[in-house]
Amino acid sequence: MSAIGRIVSFIEDLGSVVLHPEETFKMFLAERRSLLQPAILLIVYVLSTCFLSVLVIKRIASVVLAFIPLEEVLSAFNFTFRLITPLMVAGLSSVWLALFLLLALLTYVYAKAFDGVGTMRNTLFTLCYVSVPGFLVTLGLALTLASPIYGSVALVALTLLAIVVKLYIMIEGVKIVHDISDFKAFISIILAFITIVVIFVIIIMVPSLGW
Repeated sequence: MSAIGRIVSFIEDLGSVVLHPEETFKMFLAERRSLLQPAILLIVYVLSTCFLSVLVIKRIASVVLAFIPLEEVLSAFNFTFRLITPLMVAGLSSVWLALFLLLALLTYVYAKAFDGVGTMRNTLFTLCYVSVPGFLVTLGLALTLASPIYGSVALVALTLLAIVVKLYIMIEGVKIVHDISDFKAFISIILAFITIVVIFVIIIMVPSLGW
């Protein structure tokens, strides 16, 4: 297959993941697909979304600073922001990927607790494809930069849609990989999210308690 043919096939796979996740994940597992493509997809999604998020933050900060009647302050802000943008994108991306790996690990552990038969590798494989509807958020961020008012409305709508589709794909993927029911897959995912929230709450509370 030519390079163009592989790209077209990959795009078709992405569409199938959204429209027919159950059949698509069954096909992926049967063909023992490589983890490389979905991993690259996830990284592209995270980097692009973090980059646009930083730009949106800069736009908001610039609007606020515009009310300060000091041109030097705005110039210093723009110069500093250009310097730290790569660091902000790298930092946000690193945290995002770390949380993704933690989510995958916890989902795997809880699915196994519900008699799941899948592997950690296949759990990672399916969850990487959850980034497909996430590009709706990336699109919303781009629209916000182009038109702050209408783009913000689109961002909210696209984010809500992405969350619903993501959850649907996650449930179907975990169900197929671990050969468990929809309910058990749903509970595994929800417990994974709750655990992450609890961990963050504990991390935040520990300094305040003086431990």
